[in-house]
Amino acid sequence: EVQSEALALDNWWVEYLITRHSGDSPVWDSIRVVRVKLSGFAFNSDYMTEQLIDLADSQVIDARDVWFDVYDSAEIDDVHAAADRMLSLAEKGFRFCLDHFGTTRSPFYLLKSLPVHMIKIDESYIESLNSSEADEGSAGSIIEVAHYLDKEVLASSVDTAICMQRMKRLGIDHVQGSTIAEYELLE
Repeated sequence: EVQSEALALDNWWVEYLITRHSGDSPVWDSIRVVRVKLSGFAFNSDYMTEQLIDLADSQVIDARDVWFDVYDSAEIDDVHAAADRMLSLAEKGFRFCLDHFGTTRSPFYLLKSLPVHMIKIDESYIESLNSSEADEGSAGSIIEVAHYLDKEVLASSVDTAICMQRMKRLGIDHVQGSTIAEYELLE
């Protein structure tokens, strides 16, 4: 039942993407990048991959403008088949981010196995940094491994100046939080 609900939500997001992009939408034209959440279930069959490839081929959407934030990636049944599906989509220009990274919903081994461009460190790590330095080592290790594998790192829930300074010190590439409208590059 969870899988069917997740797939229904995935299909809704893709339909929404198509609807918002079709025609000359002033909303779409003002957006640089669209981030679409897809569950790990979406990569267990070819259905979603074929639908997205058809959209890219028909030029209904410009795949280079679309990032898929993959949540519940632990639900991927066959990591090698999912990687092949992601590679097919990446060839069209779509990009991927592993969401909730560092939790059981997004296990560490997937960072090496899936062709993702970015990881989003789970907000539980970041939120604890807002009040304590205890998890700084864990977050630092995640960032170091991701950079070693040539992946960008996004931290969400960066809501204080102290946390922002810690993110800069740790080498985070992008941040987002309640005071930041969309993720931005840290320099």
